[in-house]
Amino acid sequence: EIGAIDKMTMSGAKRWLANYIEEKGVNSEAHLARSQSSVFSFGDAAELWRQRQLIACGKPSSQSSMGCELRKHVVPLLKNIPLEEVNDYSLIRDLIATWQEEEREDGEVGYSYKSIKNFFGHIRAVYNFYRDETAQKGKPRIGEWFVKWERIAPPQPVEEEQPHFSTSVTAAIVSRAKTQMQRALFATAGGSAPRGGESFALHVEDVREQPN
Repeated sequence: EIGAIDKMTMSGAKRWLANYIEEKGVNSEAHLARSQSSVFSFGDAAELWRQRQLIACGKPSSQSSMGCELRKHVVPLLKNIPLEEVNDYSLIRDLIATWQEEEREDGEVGYSYKSIKNFFGHIRAVYNFYRDETAQKGKPRIGEWFVKWERIAPPQPVEEEQPHFSTSVTAAIVSRAKTQMQRALFATAGGSAPRGGESFALHVEDVREQPN
């Protein structure tokens, strides 16, 4: 229903319909080719990419990590969506919001910036792989190249400077140590910044006096 007959003429209705068809792109050759074949979902494309690209060309470590991330965090959200419709900025932003609010296996909420970028990369790899596959077989390409990460990326977390003692504070800690062993431990820790386990594992013979 586009309007009342007493407010729109027949020619006006035809013009509206022609504009609507043009906006939807349903009068193109590419749309006709897709309509004559079964809908290819993202889940179908992901499985094809896994078999032909990931397993065939990926390293064992990549097969494990990428396959797991795709299976657990990407495919469940996009499995039945037509592949062409995945190439949408609004949809990808919604996915990012979901990943930021999703409860992780460790009980924490939200995935890191790096993990979300990896999830996005898997979607892009699947989409672009199938796009190239169809072009090589003479079929119309699906849509344009995939959306850019720079346009939908969430703000990167601000890295905070690690807390540390100044030289004067470190010297005061060393001078106020109660035993010679503690002074040696605090001086070594302040001077070379080792991990706790590395400091406690040191023996006297491990320490060498540096020449002047």
